[in-house]
Amino acid sequence: MIKAAFAKRRNHRPEQQKAAGIFRKYCWTIAAVALTTLCIALSGRVIHLLRSTPTPTVAPSTSPVVVPVVAPVITVEQMTQIAPEADPKQLTQLLPYLNQAMAEFGINTRLRQAHFLAQVAHESDRFNALEEYASGEDYEGRLDLGNIHPGDGQRFKCRGLIGICGRTNYADASRELGFDLVNNPRRAADLRLVSRIGAWYWSTRKLNPDADRDDIETITKMINGGLNGLDDRTRLLGRAKKALGVRG
Repeated sequence: MIKAAFAKRRNHRPEQQKAAGIFRKYCWTIAAVALTTLCIALSGRVIHLLRSTPTPTVAPSTSPVVVPVVAPVITVEQMTQIAPEADPKQLTQLLPYLNQAMAEFGINTRLRQAHFLAQVAHESDRFNALEEYASGEDYEGRLDLGNIHPGDGQRFKCRGLIGICGRTNYADASRELGFDLVNNPRRAADLRLVSRIGAWYWSTRKLNPDADRDDIETITKMINGGLNGLDDRTRLLGRAKKALGVRG
């Protein structure tokens, strides 16, 4: 009798397992439907929030737009009008580097160019002397120029369209222009560097504002240390203004 009862229970087990499997499948189906419904509801809410959120607006900038001023190009004809005494071949070779140097250091208006060209024409004897004619012996032992070693006077004589003199000025120019002029001082008279040296010197003395005011006396003092050659500089400035179409 006991055996019969066990046999009966064993006969019912497959039906119970089948019922349990159907129940679990039903539960998973209900859960999947509920999860899908929730995802749809949430996505709809997100879309609604995105649509209802106003797009931020960017206020227009009130800062002025800075447009770099391109330096007008100087021609050989204009240079010849300014300095007809210049050697034509050297002037032609020098001109591309002169234009590049003026652009690099912001000498980028006709009035600035007129003042700069007048000064460098005077300082370089109408672009014929890329270094001073004197030997440089007068600078020997000049501590204010940094000439602390024997021979520094001649070694670091004035070179460039606006001549730099002395070990200290050569070191400063080397650092700013990226050339070793201290160990190679003669290179400061190189046709490719003399214009950059002159324009760099002009920039270090902040002479563009003085040129904008048409103040030749202040410019001359800053370059020369006094008013030496002012009459010639003024005459050259008149030529430069006429050649470049500057009034006044």
